[in-house]
Amino acid sequence: MASAAKLVQSSTLTRSWLQRLRERLPSLRYSEAKYYAAFKTEGTRQTVAYLNPTRRSIRLFLSIGPGAEPDLQQTPSTSSWAARFPSVFRIAGEQDLPRAGQLILMSRTALAPTRKKVHFRPKENTAMLWSVTCTKPDGSLRKQFRQFQIRKNVREDGLQDGDECLVTAILGDYPHTGICKLTSGCEFRLPREVAEQLKVLAQKDRSAVILFGAQRTLNCIERNFAKGVAESLTLSSAERRKRLAIAKAEKRPKEQWVQMRAFVRNADVVAEALYRANGICQCCESKAPFLRASDRSPYLEVHHRVRLADGGLDIVENALALCPNCHRKLHFGQK
Repeated sequence: MASAAKLVQSSTLTRSWLQRLRERLPSLRYSEAKYYAAFKTEGTRQTVAYLNPTRRSIRLFLSIGPGAEPDLQQTPSTSSWAARFPSVFRIAGEQDLPRAGQLILMSRTALAPTRKKVHFRPKENTAMLWSVTCTKPDGSLRKQFRQFQIRKNVREDGLQDGDECLVTAILGDYPHTGICKLTSGCEFRLPREVAEQLKVLAQKDRSAVILFGAQRTLNCIERNFAKGVAESLTLSSAERRKRLAIAKAEKRPKEQWVQMRAFVRNADVVAEALYRANGICQCCESKAPFLRASDRSPYLEVHHRVRLADGGLDIVENALALCPNCHRKLHFGQK
């Protein structure tokens, strides 16, 4: 049985543009169907962008909002398609291909490859997206490529100094993703080696644009939530009830998707720490409060004296087996 025809509305011209985009984006998987082509992530195969070619142009559908960039328009649809790909960019000639490649990479940064559900904010794509030119208005190369700022028009509400964000920076085919701490004015610093690589690439192509994406980390969201609880506790019960009545608080919590970093810990370190404790908390020296449902073993939690996030080693000498109360006390109690 013959296979279905692909891209039946395209022409030799628009197919050549698609080929040029494929060459520009080797890190993405490309596929074709009857009316649409698609770019997907290599690992999770999430769709980054759809392309609808005709004989003289290509409509590029993206997962970023139409207000993210001035040359984007709103997807002309009210269906679930528009909810997934709310913006469209029109490729009308070869001169539009570099910009199309940049937008596809920006659309990729809007996808969260490692996600965890937390119940604080609405379930929505909350990536802050913006771009930065490599040159000054006079055409000279910018002096430094290490310190940048999240633009005001894309910042999330409540973003403040000290917040941690997972930042992605893309220049050409070079991507970098890492945790950055915000300083005054929502500025952040990239690692020195990343800044040097960006500068080398910018020297080769001064017309290039650095694409940025940022999302608050889970720790940041939880810390801000704790601040909100502390603020609410300073109010009287009557004031709190009044605020709840005005806000008409929802009974079901809203959701937000966040990117997060996790350490792959050594199971042998945990097992040895539990074995040495022999069911006794190594802080308060009390017996484990209950038995695990899975294997009836004493329930203790393994804690690192020096946190892994602070550079602590995942070794037995840095591990303690604690009851839940002592574990929480070490993390959240008075020092």
